[in-house]
Amino acid sequence: MTERRKHLFSLLLAFALVLGLPFPALAAGETVAINETNFPDPAFRTYVAERFDENEDHQLSQAERNDVQYIDVRGQDDSLGSITSLEGVEFFPNLEMLWCGYNRLSSLDLSGCSRLTYLNCEGNQINMLDVSGCKELETLECKDNNLITLDVSNNTALVLLYCENNEIAELDVSNAPSLQQLFCYNNNLVSLDVSKNTALDFLDCSSNKIATLDVRNHDALGVLICSENQLTNLDISNNVELSILDCTSNRITSLDVSGNLRLHNLFCSDNQLASLDVSKNTALTDLWCGGNQLTTLDVRMNAALTDLNCNANQLTSLDVSMNTALTSLSCSYNQLTTLDVSKNTALWYLGCNENQLTSLDLSNNTNLGKGLFEPYIGTSSYSISVNTTRTVDMSGLPGKFNVSKVSNLVGGTMKGNILTVEEGVTEVTYTYDTDSEYPLNVTLKISQDKPQEYDVVYRVYNPGNGKHHYTTDAAERDFLAENGWIYEGIAWNAPQEGDPIYRVYNPGNDNHLYTMDAAERDRLVEGGWKYEGVLCNSAGTDGVPLYRVFNPYVTLNPHHYTDSLEECEFLKSNGWIVEGISWYGLSK
Repeated sequence: MTERRKHLFSLLLAFALVLGLPFPALAAGETVAINETNFPDPAFRTYVAERFDENEDHQLSQAERNDVQYIDVRGQDDSLGSITSLEGVEFFPNLEMLWCGYNRLSSLDLSGCSRLTYLNCEGNQINMLDVSGCKELETLECKDNNLITLDVSNNTALVLLYCENNEIAELDVSNAPSLQQLFCYNNNLVSLDVSKNTALDFLDCSSNKIATLDVRNHDALGVLICSENQLTNLDISNNVELSILDCTSNRITSLDVSGNLRLHNLFCSDNQLASLDVSKNTALTDLWCGGNQLTTLDVRMNAALTDLNCNANQLTSLDVSMNTALTSLSCSYNQLTTLDVSKNTALWYLGCNENQLTSLDLSNNTNLGKGLFEPYIGTSSYSISVNTTRTVDMSGLPGKFNVSKVSNLVGGTMKGNILTVEEGVTEVTYTYDTDSEYPLNVTLKISQDKPQEYDVVYRVYNPGNGKHHYTTDAAERDFLAENGWIYEGIAWNAPQEGDPIYRVYNPGNDNHLYTMDAAERDRLVEGGWKYEGVLCNSAGTDGVPLYRVFNPYVTLNPHHYTDSLEECEFLKSNGWIVEGISWYGLSK
């Protein structure tokens, strides 16, 4: 029995029926000898003789036979009885209840037991069961056998049918309109029609091969277990009494539970759900939705939730701050970068391994480990990029990362919040102290920042003389900014290959000029200007045009360069002359 089924079993005890059925008197038959001919099985023959032969004459009178209303020859599930045949049971015309489970029966013919209302033959090896004559049968328990077929077409009074753990390929219950509970899980059913069984309040058809299931007309249905089938769709919008739904391990792509306000246990793991809205299901105590394709999960309205399993989805965040009743949280194998469980003080189990956590605080979760299972914090992995100096500021990590809680660092060194990654290392590992006995092991996956494929041209301004200056040297930019210049941002981005833009300087009046014209450059140099090298390269004509504007009213730095037509128009309106496109840059 799986952990999930054990979990379900404990929940379903409250739904067990206690039946009180009348035992009508029946007509008598002939005297029957208690011998091998009438009762071939020695164990059953002994039982009959000891229980029903009141005058010990080795005969069953019609009165003795009429008095028999129940037979109990069941073995134990851990110690099978020895009975291989119940031949002779037909001699008891008033038989109403028969327990013969956990014996060694391979067939059972009860077609002559017309008054039978209850039959339990579970745990045998029965491959043939005939109850065609049992028209008053209300309860049939034939689970854990080898049945390939089961004919209940004549059993119109059936209320309870338990035929799970067989090999039944077809099951027709259309003639049982009073059926309230049907357990047919773990068979070979490819279809199941319960449209005529509108009184059903409990249906377990899990572990079959059922592709469609229609329960839209079942207003009384309180428990539906249809897990491990081949369902792609499940409409439960009309099942307003539904309190337990288990549709785990199907192929369901959408599930609407907004109308199931009494739902307190929802198990829908291992499907193909991309979304799940449980905001209306405020009675939920158990939600298992792992193994789907959920990218978000909102449980803020589910204050009664005690058990949440959302493993193996694509969640990047999970807010459980409103779920203060949570005792068990499983959120492993997601993409969580943070997890705040500070409000979940009742937690005794937490599984959060294989996420993208870099830190975790469990200081408020003092009940962890006091339940049935040990918490599994495990390992998380997070990807970071380091710059050319192979450093990264860890204070920028998600969550409340505290460098003082890091130990067992392998692959790098920490100085303050700065991590320096060793050369050639692609993974850095460390242990993070969660303020509990359950540490978090973290693997940082290291990638190197790609080299910049363009040059950045910075623009700085001297408010003292009105001069604009352009440079690709960040150190020069910072030096000027520290000495009274104003950094105005990136002027343009330039390709690393292309036609060069020359920078020349006039030491006499402190002017800079930028030009692509080598002849202009050389002429200025001959006139006393100083050639300072290539500023950057120009992009092709499909790039962003850089305009050169000229101020005819000044002699100091009369030229200005901009990619902004708006700025050009503004300067033009103030007397500047737009000289045209000087070169091209890249998009910023």
